[in-house]
Amino acid sequence: MDATALIASLRSARSVWVDLPGGVAVRVRRPVEADFGKFVAGISVDHACTYVDAWRNVTEATIQGDAVGADDPVEFSAELWREWVTDRVDCLQIVQAALADSISNHLKSRKDATGN
Repeated sequence: MDATALIASLRSARSVWVDLPGGVAVRVRRPVEADFGKFVAGISVDHACTYVDAWRNVTEATIQGDAVGADDPVEFSAELWREWVTDRVDCLQIVQAALADSISNHLKSRKDATGN
């Protein structure tokens, strides 16, 4: 396996799909251990925006509302994700909880692996 494939494998192993209201799902990637210090004050809005890198089942209607938007799929954009989720606290809280769980589960598995 070349370096690109290994990196993709590592990132995939840190990723989980999280369901949001309305049939939408987002891919949340656990931060690397070197970034855990950024989370000492908790999971912020910026964290929830930064650590999502893909979505499924998002249409113009998802973003703009059924009365305005079409059923056309919308390609993931980090900027669009930030704009949309910061006005959807229900979704934001789900992503924040998923990030917290991913960090907690990782630390627990590391602790269990060392026998401490």
